[in-house]
Amino acid sequence: MIASYLGAERDLGRIAAGADVGTLAATLIRTGHLLFADRTGAPPEPVAVRKMVAAVIAGVERRAASKTDRIVSSCCYAGPHVQAPRSRPPQ
Repeated sequence: MIASYLGAERDLGRIAAGADVGTLAATLIRTGHLLFADRTGAPPEPVAVRKMVAAVIAGVERRAASKTDRIVSSCCYAGPHVQAPRSRPPQ
């Protein structure tokens, strides 16, 4: 699911054309698990998740903060509120 989302973002030009979305997806999942899965208290703060996602996608991201927020929404807070990637905005 995450690799498909990242692939769609790559197809829209928001992630670098040469990005290996399978590796990025696995890295996001594994990093999130290592950082947040062993918690016995409250879920991680959104800022901590955004920081992790931003670090993972920093080398392939074509646009700034709004892209990171879309990836965080997709991979970390999946649910009915998650939207599919939108077409490129007019330039």
